[in-house]
Amino acid sequence: GRVTKGESLPYLAEHVVTLGSTIESDSWQISLRLNHQSRMKEAAGQDVNLSGVETAPITLVDLSGRYELTNDSIIYVKIDNLFDTVKVISRRPYGARPNRLRQWFVGYKHAF
Repeated sequence: GRVTKGESLPYLAEHVVTLGSTIESDSWQISLRLNHQSRMKEAAGQDVNLSGVETAPITLVDLSGRYELTNDSIIYVKIDNLFDTVKVISRRPYGARPNRLRQWFVGYKHAF
């Protein structure tokens, strides 16, 4: 295809912002993270497959927390993509692919 000087690179967002906040005490902690990514081009240049096509902007929110049961043991929970936002983040190499779906993680840590 034809690529002109100054043209944006594909799959490289112009704006990416991550904000996070944590509240904690001696025995627990809760964290919230917001990640925003602006739209991205699918291809560089003109007259190529997917030229002129862009991904949609996306904002994801993650939540995590932990609780200290004893000095040696902790339980934790993490939720990625809290609001289950689904967008197409890429159409290459083999068609449309979504971002990660909502995922839950629950765990227990024990120090010996």
